Amino acid sequence: MRATLSLGRRAPKSIVVSRRWQRAWARFAAAMLVGALLTGAGRSARAQEDPKVAARAKLVEGSDLLKRGEFRDALVRFQEAYVLVPSPKIFYNFGLAYMGLSRNADAMDVFERFITETTDIAPDLRANAERYIATLALQTGSVIIDCDAAGAEISIDGRSRGVTPAKGPIRLDPGPHQLVVEKAGMPPYTRKLTIDGGQKLIVDVHLGTAVGPAPPPVIIMQTPPSPAPVQPPPKPTQTWRFRIGVGLGALAVVALGYGVAEWQASNSHFNDFNSKLDGSGNKKCDSDNRVFLNGGADCQSLLNEGNSARSRETVGLIAGGVLAAGTAALLAMSWNDRMVTKETALRDGDSRRWSSLLVCRPDLLRPGLACALRF
Repeated sequence: MRATLSLGRRAPKSIVVSRRWQRAWARFAAAMLVGALLTGAGRSARAQEDPKVAARAKLVEGSDLLKRGEFRDALVRFQEAYVLVPSPKIFYNFGLAYMGLSRNADAMDVFERFITETTDIAPDLRANAERYIATLALQTGSVIIDCDAAGAEISIDGRSRGVTPAKGPIRLDPGPHQLVVEKAGMPPYTRKLTIDGGQKLIVDVHLGTAVGPAPPPVIIMQTPPSPAPVQPPPKPTQTWRFRIGVGLGALAVVALGYGVAEWQASNSHFNDFNSKLDGSGNKKCDSDNRVFLNGGADCQSLLNEGNSARSRETVGLIAGGVLAAGTAALLAMSWNDRMVTKETALRDGDSRRWSSLLVCRPDLLRPGLACALRF
């Protein structure tokens, strides 16, 4: 009976309580661990770079490469920025890089997308894009694919250009091109095309069993309409610093002129004082008190007038110098106000305002670009 009772006996109460505390501490430690992991993950996510900041840095770097003539690398930076922040404003940067690479058809496509997809375009940027489009229309051609089967893939020079029916003309750079139109279960259509600037081709594609030679493409010489005259952007309004600086500059000129005039007057009075002679040919006025006193009122008057003119000369020159310094400081701050940083210009898509300050052109005497600042 004692053995049976000992086997059926429950564990002591202290042991049960201890195990409960162990399980409670285990749950608490697990919760703390999960909380720490979640907090670390949140901090890690916040530590990641803001896509807009990264995209802006890519645009700045691409703009620098563009100015140095490294158009291919600039295009890569613009594409990386577009992946981070797919803003249609970046199409304008694409267009500049494509033009540098002589990919005029691609440049025209992205300039058109820039105009149609961007909702808040600055007027001067819109005018620039429209002017580029009008110029590129004469330097590129286009082809219209008229196919008897829908859903056929169009490829030109190995690059997919959509499916039939095509939404519109496919713009191409002048020169020879290889056209392929194909659809599963049908023999492909292939043709070599040669296109000139300003030319439009209409190609009739039949994806059935070919009967006889394919008809030649219809050629239409397209003359794009002359673009509307682009109004020059208004000159930036002058800031209050500029206006005050100009006013102070005018006062500085007056004060300096006054000081110079009084300097001449003081020298004249002192020269008269030094050269005053009496009837015997002797000096009538001199710094020697005896001679000065003998000279009487004339010497006293000349000396007083010379000293007064010298005082006015000092005041005029000092005031002119102070006013000139203030003018220089205000004009420098006014120029700072009108300057647009590269980062701001690229963020706003307004590269023209920056390019109006820094102008780069090919150097005919040596490889590279010659750049100059406009003032």
